[in-house]
Amino acid sequence: FAVIAGPATIKGATLTLTGDTGTITVRASQAGDGTYAAAADVTGDIVVATATEKPKFVTQPQSQTVEVGAAVTLTVAATGAPTPTYQWWKGSQAIAGATAATYTIASAQLTDAGAYSVLASNAAGQTASETAQLTVKVHSYAGNYFGQFGSGSTWALNIGADNTGTFIAYLADRKSALVLNLTVDPDGTFEVTGSEIKPAATAHAASTAAGEAGGAATARAVATTFTLTGKITEDGVTGAATALGETFQGTADASGGSSAAVAGLYTATAIGTTTGSTYTIVGASGQAVVVTTTPTLVAGGSGTVNPAGQVTVTSSDSTQIAVTVTASSQSITATVVPAGSTTPITFAGVADTVTPSSRIVNLSARGFAGKDDQTLIMGFVVNGGDAQSVLVRGIGPGLVPQGVASALVLADPRLKLFNNATGGLLAQNDDWGAFAGIENTFQQVGAFALPTGSKDSALVASLPAGLYTAQVGSIDATTGIALSEVYDVSLTSDAHLVNVSARGVAKTGDGILIAGFVISGNAPKKILIRGVGPSLVPQGVAASTVLADPKITLFSGSTMVAANDNWGGTTALKDAFTATGAFALTADTSKDAALLVTLQPGIYTVHASGVNNTTGVVLLEIYDVP
Repeated sequence: FAVIAGPATIKGATLTLTGDTGTITVRASQAGDGTYAAAADVTGDIVVATATEKPKFVTQPQSQTVEVGAAVTLTVAATGAPTPTYQWWKGSQAIAGATAATYTIASAQLTDAGAYSVLASNAAGQTASETAQLTVKVHSYAGNYFGQFGSGSTWALNIGADNTGTFIAYLADRKSALVLNLTVDPDGTFEVTGSEIKPAATAHAASTAAGEAGGAATARAVATTFTLTGKITEDGVTGAATALGETFQGTADASGGSSAAVAGLYTATAIGTTTGSTYTIVGASGQAVVVTTTPTLVAGGSGTVNPAGQVTVTSSDSTQIAVTVTASSQSITATVVPAGSTTPITFAGVADTVTPSSRIVNLSARGFAGKDDQTLIMGFVVNGGDAQSVLVRGIGPGLVPQGVASALVLADPRLKLFNNATGGLLAQNDDWGAFAGIENTFQQVGAFALPTGSKDSALVASLPAGLYTAQVGSIDATTGIALSEVYDVSLTSDAHLVNVSARGVAKTGDGILIAGFVISGNAPKKILIRGVGPSLVPQGVAASTVLADPKITLFSGSTMVAANDNWGGTTALKDAFTATGAFALTADTSKDAALLVTLQPGIYTVHASGVNNTTGVVLLEIYDVP
């Protein structure tokens, strides 16, 4: 500090020193000339002057990103006079006991993540530090893992970025499969309870055998509930399924291999009337494990994917599974030929990293149409939160270029669109040429062109979610074959077509009732199809006019996909009726027809006809099954 050499004489009553400390003696003199008479000397008070400084940070806390369980140290340093004290804060809350220049978290957890700061204080004031962001993340175990059980069967594990995954295996000695969804904990452990998958027929036979033999066959053939436990470390994976008498071990698949573009988990759904799934895990190195499950079949095995994305495995029971994965679409197809069979089961699907999407984008019905009661009626349902733009067409003469004889078509169809909720007429059209530029919409949705100046009808409408009816009839007393169509124009809208129903007279030959639909997207879709005849009687249709024994046949192009005569009252179909809101059929033994099928995106047609060339009124329905 500065020193006033002295004695020194200061005129005035005040001496101001800035930034100095020390002891100052003050003497006053009445003479004012620097002489101090002994009698006049006065010794003033001793004044101690101490300089102060507000805290100033010289080291700020630093943001950090750590994994769960890691130690965290946050440090600050501040100068000031007197020496500052500290208080750590997380967000807007002071941390109890955190009053040192260093704050330590011994084992960081997800709840420790947040914004940290420090308030430094002394007699001169307070200063807040900058904010440090602490990010705590879970260690990623993402990847594909492959290995073997003690019995020699192979398994695979796919873990995603969020540390959830799927474990699949085929246990050859038990003739069962494991398909389990699990979550890996931050320390690499996982535990999940499930049941092995066995064919229903095998399980039934085993239960019967167990009852007859005092339970001797139960452990071998009845599906066992078990807990799968395991741990992933840098050295690999180890674990056990104790109830199955199995332990397992394996390693992470190498990254950047020749099959990296198709590495991952794929789930494929059985196409057609068969239900079931095929699960495939492919590693970047080309390793692959495949498991197929249907109600009557469980098979699987391991192999190596070739450069074309193909792998074929043969199960212990000689079932052959041929899989093809496509890198560009991240999709999969599989063909499964059960042992002793020549009829393959096909499967299709996408990788778990791809969002499966498919929707019905076109519905149509073709049948005999005329005036009044002979009107071709097509009902359809729009679902979703947004209004949907739809193209509706009623076609007669336009069918001639499509191969229908001109003498058979409805010469001048008139189209009407109704709102089922109100019964109100929303729009109508006689000749489509009245809508300028509508042919551009035809091209947009892929509808076939109509002849210039033809008497066909068409209109475009914006429809909110609800039930609608398109009626195609004659403006006079003429009759003939007509086609009623509705197309989804706003394909990106949340709204979409979920159901079509066409009621008309099913005749023979070209006069049968035909419905068509188009599925777009990247994944299979489950569809319910019904041909209702006898069950129309409770709906108000005269028994003498209904088609007594309808049959439905589903085609993809000219290839028959499936057919049904009598629906049989199956539980799966009843569940589908409930899921879609379809009305119940009168009896399990009714002559109505129904199909529940899973279909790839594509173009399909359904024919409704009478057994033995019978004719009558039939309701042909197509539902998108949620």
